[in-house]
Amino acid sequence: MAEGVNRPVVVTILAVLEFISAILCFIAGAVMIAGIASFSDFEIDFISSSLVGIPFIACGLLSLIMGYGFWKGWSIMWYLGVIFSILGLIFTFITIIGLIIYILILYYLFRPGVKAWFGV
Repeated sequence: MAEGVNRPVVVTILAVLEFISAILCFIAGAVMIAGIASFSDFEIDFISSSLVGIPFIACGLLSLIMGYGFWKGWSIMWYLGVIFSILGLIFTFITIIGLIIYILILYYLFRPGVKAWFGV
C-alpha cells in the first residue's frame, strides 16, 4: 500500500468477496468432512471424506489471505489477482458471464488508482 492512497471501492468489494468465499469454503470443507464421515463406520470413509473436504479448507485459507491482502494493499496480492484472473479466463471459456467478470477484474486491476493502492 502506498502512503496517502485510499483503498479503491472495488478493491474493498473484492476483499469482502474473498472473505465471504473463505467462510463458504470453510463451511463446505467442514460439512464434507463431517457429513461423509458420519454416514459410515469405516475408517476409509473418514479418509476419503477428508480428501474431499481438505481442498475446500485450503481454498478457504487462500481466500482469507487474499482478502486480507487486498484489504491491506499488499503488492503481492495485485500479482495474484492478475494471475488468478488470467487462470479464470482460461478455465471459464465456456460461460460468457465468467469471461466478462474476469475481464472486468483484469481491467480494474490495471487502473492507475488500484495499482497505486497495491504499490505496483
